[in-house]
Amino acid sequence: MLIISAALLCSNLRADEAERYAVQAGSFKDANSGLNLLGDLRLEGFDCQSVKVGKSTSVVCGDFDNSIDAERLKLSMRNVGYRGASLVTSLDWENPDKAMSKDYLTVQIGSYSKLENAEKVSKDLRSKGFECRRRMTDGLFKIYCGQFANIKDVVKLKKKLRGSGYYGSFPTSLPMWPFFVDVPTPRLPKPSPLPRRVKPTSPAVPLPVPKELYKKAPKPAPSVARPAPVAVERKDDGIDASIFGKGGGHFHPFVSVTGYYSDNIYSSGQNKVADLNTVLTGGMWVAAPGTKKAMLEGSSGALPGGVQKSSLIRERQRSYQAYMLYKVDAERYSTYDPGNFVNHKGEGLFALNGAAGHRLEVSGIYLRSHDAKGEAPALELGEFTSRHLGVTAVVAVTSKFRLRADYGQFTIDYDKGLFRYKEHKDSSYSGYIYFKFMPKTSVFLEYTSSALDYDDLYGLDSTETDYMLGLQWELTEKTTGSIKAGTSTREFDTGVREEESSAKVMGKMSFELGEKSIAGFDISRRRKEAGTPGADFVNHQSGRAWLNSQPTSKFSWTLSASMVQTTYVGTGQDRKDNDFSGGLALQYQFRKWLGANMGVRREQRTSTDTANEYSTNTVYIGLSASM
Repeated sequence: MLIISAALLCSNLRADEAERYAVQAGSFKDANSGLNLLGDLRLEGFDCQSVKVGKSTSVVCGDFDNSIDAERLKLSMRNVGYRGASLVTSLDWENPDKAMSKDYLTVQIGSYSKLENAEKVSKDLRSKGFECRRRMTDGLFKIYCGQFANIKDVVKLKKKLRGSGYYGSFPTSLPMWPFFVDVPTPRLPKPSPLPRRVKPTSPAVPLPVPKELYKKAPKPAPSVARPAPVAVERKDDGIDASIFGKGGGHFHPFVSVTGYYSDNIYSSGQNKVADLNTVLTGGMWVAAPGTKKAMLEGSSGALPGGVQKSSLIRERQRSYQAYMLYKVDAERYSTYDPGNFVNHKGEGLFALNGAAGHRLEVSGIYLRSHDAKGEAPALELGEFTSRHLGVTAVVAVTSKFRLRADYGQFTIDYDKGLFRYKEHKDSSYSGYIYFKFMPKTSVFLEYTSSALDYDDLYGLDSTETDYMLGLQWELTEKTTGSIKAGTSTREFDTGVREEESSAKVMGKMSFELGEKSIAGFDISRRRKEAGTPGADFVNHQSGRAWLNSQPTSKFSWTLSASMVQTTYVGTGQDRKDNDFSGGLALQYQFRKWLGANMGVRREQRTSTDTANEYSTNTVYIGLSASM
């Protein structure tokens, strides 16, 4: 639905006084999100247009002189998955922007990804005497109560709402825009009974579809002749970015050049050398249906199983999702020739989503890269190739109870024999049980078993088993998180080394700080592979916090800091490292497709082994283009 209804401005306005009817599929602050939805709807065969209103972009379909035809179109759209479709009507074709500059105050109750959850809250609010309305914005169903000109009245209503149990309600402002109003669902007239033995004549206009046949309503056919569409933003015909699939978010090429200047390229305390590293990046990713976000997490040879998959289950509204990415990074140092390298990364995903919440996903990651500076002996680069194949299945037993199973295969191979001790092949199995005790919050149990098979170091072959209890939440698109804790046991196959058990904790959270800022943090306490001769594994503890702010539509900045403690475990090992890092990153968008970034970063390590202590300062600046 749109942000504000003109019915709230004119209490005596009736829907039957409207001139034209249409169906709105959604309204978005981000214009690209609106274009994505527009592209999907057109691929489905619906005749839709984008409508620019102030800072929002709405997608409107159809143009009718009666609400019954518009209702048929709405039901057709909902039947194919667009559950946010709602009827709207045009009241002022001559001057749709006349009240756009005004704002009013209201109280927002919450945002919901599922229509049924929003309807339950709306029904409960009405039963308690509150006058509220539901709007669809940025893909979420939001509920607002009241309409005021001063903050005192807003505070009074907020106190009443919180006294009724709605503790998350908060004041906000919305534009006073009376161009569209909510249209109540029309009552379709029943066809008059025909006299017996009288052959009915063909009506001049089609008879309305009976209510019981709504679910079988066909997709609307394009009209031969039709009046001007409702509030459509017209553009000159010609070649534009839509020929590349940008409108639907299906095809995303990208290229960038970034220069990194470091005062210690080897990350060494004894051989401190400054150098300039220029990185040329190019690639593309393709998604169907279109999306604006990459979809997979990276792999690492230091993790048992190669990949740490998120325990968060996101709600999927599309019946399938396909995604592929290929990326090349060419590193060129000014003086450090052994550091010149071309990195390759390829990944892909295909998922099927059932209507009841079932999901089957297959993913793969290919990586051709090298170890970080400071991890390799002398000046050598630890060049490697890794591969990961994963399968995930989710079964929705009920609306609140879900089961999930993961399987993964990971291999990492090094080019030079000097690093063969790091090569291993892993197989991992995971099982989850989820229970949703609140609309946006679930508790889960997790079991994971990872079998590690080292190629050259038979004594390190082992199996790691985790038992975890966790909590996950996804209150909004930007306020999400999960935390889990339990025990982790490493059992070596040879029996020469003793079984080792320790506590394992992992957590990740992001949350909104107003409309323009997002903050988050990650914590981890777990076991990792050592990657150092003589060490069986390392106990790894880390914490990271970050803050992102976007003061304007073109400029944003990110401040981050992290701390990592690594304890090496093995015969004769007493090494413990403490790593600290922090940085500031700045981004500026010249155009939607062109941006610049720059930043500074400092890293420092203290260690019980002084030979491994170092500090590094890095400054970078880059230019990127993407679609």
